Amino acid sequence: MKKVGGKRQTVIPIDAFLGERKRGRSVVTKALEEKMVISALETSYRKSRKILEGKRSTENIRQKVIAKGEEAKVLEKSGVNPLPIEEKESKEAQSPESTYKKAGKQTQDTKDTKQAKGSFIRKFMAKLFELRIIYFMADGVGVERQYPEDEKKKGKRECKVGLFLSQTGETIKELGTFCTWNRVDEFKKMTENLLLKILIPFTTVVIISDGAKWIRNLRKKIPRLEKAIWILDWFHLKDTTLKMFRVFGLTEESEGSEESEESQAVKTTLSWLWHGNTQKALEIINKLPFAQEEQEREKQEIALRKLKTYLKNQEEGIVNYQAYKMKGYLVGSGYMEKRNDTLIKDRMVRQGRMKWGLKGGEAMMQLLTARMNGRLGELFA
Repeated sequence: MKKVGGKRQTVIPIDAFLGERKRGRSVVTKALEEKMVISALETSYRKSRKILEGKRSTENIRQKVIAKGEEAKVLEKSGVNPLPIEEKESKEAQSPESTYKKAGKQTQDTKDTKQAKGSFIRKFMAKLFELRIIYFMADGVGVERQYPEDEKKKGKRECKVGLFLSQTGETIKELGTFCTWNRVDEFKKMTENLLLKILIPFTTVVIISDGAKWIRNLRKKIPRLEKAIWILDWFHLKDTTLKMFRVFGLTEESEGSEESEESQAVKTTLSWLWHGNTQKALEIINKLPFAQEEQEREKQEIALRKLKTYLKNQEEGIVNYQAYKMKGYLVGSGYMEKRNDTLIKDRMVRQGRMKWGLKGGEAMMQLLTARMNGRLGELFA
């Protein structure tokens, strides 16, 4: 309890608030609890600490009510006026999920269920093959950590984010999102728990990711994912390849009316990779002419060596993207990139201006996940 602007105010950090709930103690009434959490999810970090305000703050905190077996009374009837809370509707809840291609037509049924329609090819092929697929996508998002003043440390701690999608025929919908600031072992438990709930026999499981080492290792530790189809995100593969070509001064777009042999090599390499033939792609890459200047040549050799190592490490995930796409499969992790933005970056990063402690950061991540999955109301059941 402290004074702000001459008025008394009660401050309840979000991690402390959740800790009280876990011990079975009620901090405030359920109606106000829900408003507090929604406010914390949608406002800045500092504003999220301003939970209650009233003439008599002693009436705001009712810690002993539940302990005595009594029902909490509605604070509004006691004359306490909480802070005005902005009620912002989540854009994510209002709009259907985006599809792999933005040009794909999106629809939403009358029951407001989240689903999206793919492109024409995916619709046609999905109807023909009647696909039943579960996609698992995972990625890491760096969140600035707040260290104690005496440690004077700086740096980001990676938040692990997971997403499950289901595809039946032409319909793609989200099954669940989860994240944690803890280590990979905790993320593994979350993945296994959700798999137990959603995995149906005779369903194809597909993993799409950027090929990070921790994701590849995670797959080996989960039996249900070990035999899954592994697809390296096409856009990540394409972007990594183009970065190497840029060191050689080459781009995907040709300049002038005629393409040089080197410029044509970019498109041909990408074409071979799109069809899953890394050997043919490497044959073209190995023929690239190096610069005469020693320093520039050294940069090109390093870039070429990195790409070769990358292609070797990701060999299993470089599939025939054309064939998979024609059969109606997703081949990119666009859903995952969007989820990183809407779940973590928009609330917890904000262009690097925010820092979080371990407890508060983890608590906020779990609240954001609960809202994203439509389970926020279970906290107040």
